[in-house]
Amino acid sequence: MRKRVAVTGFGIVCALGNDKKSVKEALMNNLNKMQELSKIKDYGVLNHVKVGRTDVDEPNISSPNDFDKSEIMARMALEEACLEAGYENLSFEQFGIRASLSLATSVMGSEYIIKYSGEKSNDAEWLIKSKAYASRMAKEFKIYGGVYTTSSACASGSAGLGIAFDLIKSGQNDVVLCGGTDHISDISVFGFKSLNTLSEDRCKPFDKLRDGINIGEGSAFFVFEEYEHAIKRNAKILGEIIGYGLANDAYHITSPDPNGEGAYHSMKMALDDIEDENLSEIYVNAHGTGTKANDEMELKAIKKAFGDIQIYMSSTKALTGHCLGAAGSIEFAFSLMFLEEGKIPKTANSNFDIATVENIRDEIPADFSAKRILSNSFAFGGNDATIIVEKYTKD
Repeated sequence: MRKRVAVTGFGIVCALGNDKKSVKEALMNNLNKMQELSKIKDYGVLNHVKVGRTDVDEPNISSPNDFDKSEIMARMALEEACLEAGYENLSFEQFGIRASLSLATSVMGSEYIIKYSGEKSNDAEWLIKSKAYASRMAKEFKIYGGVYTTSSACASGSAGLGIAFDLIKSGQNDVVLCGGTDHISDISVFGFKSLNTLSEDRCKPFDKLRDGINIGEGSAFFVFEEYEHAIKRNAKILGEIIGYGLANDAYHITSPDPNGEGAYHSMKMALDDIEDENLSEIYVNAHGTGTKANDEMELKAIKKAFGDIQIYMSSTKALTGHCLGAAGSIEFAFSLMFLEEGKIPKTANSNFDIATVENIRDEIPADFSAKRILSNSFAFGGNDATIIVEKYTKD
């Protein structure tokens, strides 16, 4: 029998703030907190590029035992999630192998590799520690079940949440700590520059004049629990996961399938997970990066997945930048905030282009209160992931 999966706590760090309260206030008011890349360090001709930088100090990594920024943010978010869920001692030892950790990232650990390449001693510990973050967190939070690391580029965050969903749905686990984290790094800055996909200004998702992405950083972590497990301990349930899909374009290493076939299939799989066919009162938290190729194919995929059903949709990346491997988890946190607040802001910094997509609307009515939110993440390598959360109502 399929187990129900509840969210009982989450924490978040991103350009909008260092905790849930400050992030929610900025999110609901579409506040622009983008900064120039030069605030991190001197990037020369790229100093003017806008990024979604967090208010977390840049760490000085002088030894393999120092935490990089991704790990610092992950620990901040995970601690906030555990405290909200009622696990004040930050330990899951009592659950033994019934508790697991699912961590998602894209560039976490890259600073150690860069350090290794510049070290004359060729100390291999730099390479070992570059992949030790999940085990360090499992040790600290006393996780004795599975420890999973997902790195499927910008779909990592949602894919990692999907692993947690499957672990509980199948009955293997009662509790899974899950989330994503990534920081702005040389690899991401120069990588996207080499592809000519960095916007010259603030990104404009789904706008006719969109010209690329802003890179962002941050982390969001969650406590997923088996529903009856949460009920027995009188936990507050923030939402219920009801669908998940994972697919691939099998098309190109960096470009999405122009017809959005992989994106469609990940949404279709997630929608097929829902036990009823009522797709009204659903909102799509779009991947919406602001590139020509992504936004066009995503609209096609949404149209194919929902047909003639009117769908409300928006993107939040003009507020945070594209947080890479953390994007899916951060935007899932936003989805929970939208359910809690009962309202959804429109896409910031965008004149939404609806010329080819009737039945998809970015102007979200004030009286529209989503009962279900579908959140998309699409990535290099054709990786596509979709997760659906439902507003919780007591049985």
